[in-house]
Amino acid sequence: MAVSRCLVGLLLIVFATMNSATYAQDRLPAEILNASVALNASQQRSVTDYVIALVDQLQNGTNDEISRAREKLIDPFNDPNASRIFRTAYSAAISLALPPATESQKLLVRLNAMIVAKYLQDAATVSLVRVGLKDANPAVRYLAGNAAAELGRKLQVQEQRELLQLLSDAFGVETDNIVVEQLLAGIGGLSIPEAGLTLLNGLNRRVAVHAANPELAIEAERVGLARMFSGMLRGIADGGQIPQPFVKQISLVACRYMLLCSELIDTNQINRALLPTYTQMITDVDKMLRWCVTTGMPVPEGTSLPADDVGTLIQNRRWVDVRLRAEEWRRVLQRKPYEFRDADMNIRG
Repeated sequence: MAVSRCLVGLLLIVFATMNSATYAQDRLPAEILNASVALNASQQRSVTDYVIALVDQLQNGTNDEISRAREKLIDPFNDPNASRIFRTAYSAAISLALPPATESQKLLVRLNAMIVAKYLQDAATVSLVRVGLKDANPAVRYLAGNAAAELGRKLQVQEQRELLQLLSDAFGVETDNIVVEQLLAGIGGLSIPEAGLTLLNGLNRRVAVHAANPELAIEAERVGLARMFSGMLRGIADGGQIPQPFVKQISLVACRYMLLCSELIDTNQINRALLPTYTQMITDVDKMLRWCVTTGMPVPEGTSLPADDVGTLIQNRRWVDVRLRAEEWRRVLQRKPYEFRDADMNIRG
């Protein structure tokens, strides 16, 4: 939580300067901004020179000069008269010039480079996002996730898949909750069908992250899982087939989160301020599991299911019994048609 507060403070400082810069008079000519046909060689050179000069200022200027460079790089994207042809060429020029700034030793440079990346629209931007998501500073990772969320639907299918893999890998190991929320938004912003299952697999990997870091908030994962489950139910209600592989995977994720949350509460490993979201997660996933084994992918008739009393147990703070209910769900999912192994449901695996 302390990391997230620092992240918020740093982002506020950066964004507070976004409208304070005074612009120099030099601008790209109107005939370039408004181009209705592909730029000629001279016009392309003007764009390239303009971008290179500003990126150099972004990397090597004073703090005020860095802010001015960032704003001047962004400004043409906000010009209502800028044509699509110009935007495509301009975005490509920035994507080629910006990589060194994303790896600068100076944090302010890396932050501002990621702010600029948010406005880009070509496949080369994926490489910028890749660098940002691996940055040691959570504010840079947050901005990289923000850029990914803006970029996603602008890309072709193959580039979306590449971006999806980057976001999924980052999501699986991220320890800052605000960054996690942004990564979820980035994955949710993709239009490719495999994004849903990838996000579910990412949620599954995060169980081990929480087991190793009990101080982390779990609200982003709770909301992400609940939205996925609700989306699946809406699709079925609209006449879609019950996606059994998805049902099987969501049951595994739900059970692992119930095992995780019940154990961390019962063994007093979490900050009590986190208790409401942990207990809400338990309540949510218990309902998901009950739907999965009775409707989504039913277990054989006569299979004994856990008692439907988790809400009462939580209300009475009977944490040992809540944990027992999670173990009962584990045993149900070890039977047909789920047949998960102990290793599959290990919360530290």
